[in-house]
Amino acid sequence: MHVREKGKLDELRAALELATEEELQDLTAILFSRKFNPLDYLQTPEPVEVQSQNRQAWLDTIEERFCFLAADGMTVLRGKSQQITYREALVGVCKYLKIPYSDDLTTVDLEAEVLYMGYNCCRYGYCRQKTGRRMDIPSPSEESSWLRARRS
Repeated sequence: MHVREKGKLDELRAALELATEEELQDLTAILFSRKFNPLDYLQTPEPVEVQSQNRQAWLDTIEERFCFLAADGMTVLRGKSQQITYREALVGVCKYLKIPYSDDLTTVDLEAEVLYMGYNCCRYGYCRQKTGRRMDIPSPSEESSWLRARRS
């Protein structure tokens, strides 16, 4: 397992180490798509370039990209995005989506809360009502009408 500075166990790296090649390909496609930031078009490698590396370099690159995307603008400008931990990224998601959490939760439990909220967003459109944030996830009725339209 990969251990970060200060002796912190990096839960993200541990998960990446267990991921299948297909899961890593999916994650690479999401993290390296050039839609997150205009600068991505200048300096972000294509997903196929990332996947062409040996496995350890591939995991390193995914981890670096995750930290870059998880960091706020000032952290990136200061060149400190690599100091972001997986837990801090999850806490940031909780704050943004207004998901209640406790500092006492383990990282695994915090991750479960975020994934549960994501599931509810996809399944029930729950996040629109709870957080007030607009999500590009169709509610079940919108999804059904969209699917019906696509089938005709």
